[in-house]
Formats: sequence, C-alpha cells, structure tokens
Amino acid sequence: MHIPYEPLTDNQWEVIKEFFLIKRKRQLDLQEVFNAILWITRTGSQWSILDTSFLHWTAVYYYVYRWPRQGNTLYLILPLLKLFSYDLKLNLKLG
Repeated sequence: MHIPYEPLTDNQWEVIKEFFLIKRKRQLDLQEVFNAILWITRTGSQWSILDTSFLHWTAVYYYVYRWPRQGNTLYLILPLLKLFSYDLKLNLKLG
C-alpha cells in the first residue's frame, strides 16, 4: 500500500522542533525545511529534483549538512521517520 507524502501539521512541528537546537530566528522556515526532508525521505528522490513546491534544494541540503555538525538530533529521528514513513503519521500529542 502506497502512503502519499503529507506535510507536518503545526501541532506535529511543535513537538518535532524540540529535537533541534533552535537558538535564533532564521530566514527560512525550518518547518518547510523539515517537510522537504520528509518528502525526499518518502519519495527517495534526488536532491536536485526536489519538488518546486518546497524551498530550493540547496537551502534544504544546507541544513541536512549543517544540523548534525551543530549537535542537532535530526539524524537520530530521520531513520525512524524513514522506517515508519507516515505509517504512524506522526500523531504526536503535545504534553
């Protein structure tokens, strides 16, 4: 059964963003960056053909490259997202 890509809701992002070291306001919306990463993970697409509804692929790739070097835990949760790939639909409840 194919489960299509669905972007994170604002409530889901509120939970997910706690995994990142967000210390300052950014020019790019990190929720949009994360949604693009989820799309790549879900579709298996190449970076250079990231769907045009997302940010430019180089902007998204920048964060994929930088986040683990800055101590963010993105790479602790990405394998889980890939394994469960929306089967769980990230139905996370806010505490």
